[in-house]
Amino acid sequence: MELFFGTDGIREKYPFLNELNSFLISYFFINKINKQDVTDIYIGYDTRFSSLSLALACASSIISFFNKYNINKKVILSNSFTSTPLMAFISNYKRSYSIQITASHNPFFYNGIKIFNKFGQKIDNQLEKLIESDLNKAINSKFVEIYKSLQFDINNHRLIYSDNNLNKFEFNDFSKIYINNLLSFFKKFFEKNKLKPLKNLENKKILVILDLGNSAISALAPKIYSKFLNLINTQTKLQIYLKIINNNPNGYNINYNCGSVNYENLKDQILKFSSDYDLVIGFTYDGDADRTLAFVNLNFNKLLFLDGDLIILTLVYFLNSLKYNIKKVALTHMSNLAIEEKFNEMGVEVIRVNVGDKYITQAIEEGKAQIGAENSGHVVIPLFLKTGDGLFTSLFLLSALLINFDKIINLIDSIKLYPQKLINIKVSNKIEFMQKNKELFEKIENMIHKNGRVFIRPSGTEDLIRILIETYNQNLINQIEEIINKEVVLNV
Repeated sequence: MELFFGTDGIREKYPFLNELNSFLISYFFINKINKQDVTDIYIGYDTRFSSLSLALACASSIISFFNKYNINKKVILSNSFTSTPLMAFISNYKRSYSIQITASHNPFFYNGIKIFNKFGQKIDNQLEKLIESDLNKAINSKFVEIYKSLQFDINNHRLIYSDNNLNKFEFNDFSKIYINNLLSFFKKFFEKNKLKPLKNLENKKILVILDLGNSAISALAPKIYSKFLNLINTQTKLQIYLKIINNNPNGYNINYNCGSVNYENLKDQILKFSSDYDLVIGFTYDGDADRTLAFVNLNFNKLLFLDGDLIILTLVYFLNSLKYNIKKVALTHMSNLAIEEKFNEMGVEVIRVNVGDKYITQAIEEGKAQIGAENSGHVVIPLFLKTGDGLFTSLFLLSALLINFDKIINLIDSIKLYPQKLINIKVSNKIEFMQKNKELFEKIENMIHKNGRVFIRPSGTEDLIRILIETYNQNLINQIEEIINKEVVLNV
């Protein structure tokens, strides 16, 4: 079974993605980097049962490469679970390549590999294709010529080179640097902009609930939020309390009935505690914590849900109120049309990019946008990091709500979102499916015409074709869905 990079690294069920494949992916990756450009390699992993063993396979692979070529660099493996944004931050901070073992929002029986360059960005498509080519050659040969692929020479003494003065492998704690820099950012941000929470929130009981989804930040988030809220509480008259749920990972419960893919869990908890507090705000994260979704409970009868679309709208409004002059925003093709229309009302230009936070980052890097997001909750705020960071985003959104609460709630209330219907079709061959159903897709696009839009795309991480229907006309949505069910040509 061949393996390919999707929109967010390589991802597959374990053991299709196993220790041997992980060893090879890491080896082919490090082998493609110019020897003079090789850095120390940092490796992190999430809470899945297979993650640590895959991380160790990657580490052993890279160490063997360092030994083979007598390269004076180290592999540093995290001694605790790491989020994807934490690894992106470490890459940028240390100017080193890094690897994260995770399958993000997928169930525990999936796993994946994400690779970051020295600036905290995912490696480019060209390097991904080179790794894929070597990897799948090895897979298709059933590993018969695996040692030839690796270019190992047992007669070459450099293969077993060892320098007793250099330990090329170590465990370390990456989280301290990340935590300190994250909190330092907010302290400086508050001081620079002379920010103070609204007086009408003072002396009110506020509860923040975090659904950590038994994810990679199960230990990290409580540390960060406790320190952040302590910073807020000691400098204001606010009374903010913290409640954590789903932070007991066992290797098999990541994203299981919790986290951002199952946010009803958080919603129920917010409603449960709403009568005891004046304001309840909740955040939920996916398995590697590069995205977040939020709830705001104003009173027992009003609960607002903020996806990535509404979060980025809120943050742009907040930043522009502080004279940051955000004029260009990147959204994906899945973002709600009403958000684009609201941005246009605010004098902000929207550019649409392909699904995947790396395309948001790419638009920012190319100067086409200053900030951006996916509706799934990936929000890229380059003030701190040029990739999605669920923890940072939630802290930033919480800050915005505490400082500009009434205006933000009015902004959200003013938006009438287009009803959306997302249809996921399981397929075995995405290209063949798209070709077989070309006429059907043209038919439904003509049906909706100027009354909304239809967006059709192959999933970058799963064997699915996603069809998004978006219009204020609910009857039209129902008609299109019925036609798809009747006329679609399956190839499964």
